[in-house]
Amino acid sequence: MKFFIFFFLPLILWSQKKENIQSSKDSLQAIIKLNYKKTIDIDDIQIKFKKVISDSRCPIGVQCVWAGEAKVLLGIKSKKLCLEKKEITINSKNVLNDGSNLIYASERIKIYATGLYPHPVSPVKNDFKKYYLEFSVLHID
Repeated sequence: MKFFIFFFLPLILWSQKKENIQSSKDSLQAIIKLNYKKTIDIDDIQIKFKKVISDSRCPIGVQCVWAGEAKVLLGIKSKKLCLEKKEITINSKNVLNDGSNLIYASERIKIYATGLYPHPVSPVKNDFKKYYLEFSVLHID
């Protein structure tokens, strides 16, 4: 019993403290798909899907111990100035508004990565040319 109190109870309480990044003033403006190696203009910025760094997500049809994750590299520009190269980690849950999936934020918009598709299938080798990144654009009121 003491083991439970000292080990599991703090773990349970810690897991309950998820930070909610989306405020009540944010409203979904669009869900956008960006193909591999392509660029899209949103508001006053450009986002380019530069490359898939890794994709260790558990393939469909395989039982895995760990669900895995995928990492992609994005280039973000504003008015022809390179703002940054950003590495985004996509977990197998594709959770919207997880702080690690924030691509860009300004006073007017927030952009979150929400998924990387297609999901790996066993035993087919990943063809990154067919990949696309899905993200949500939230308008801040």
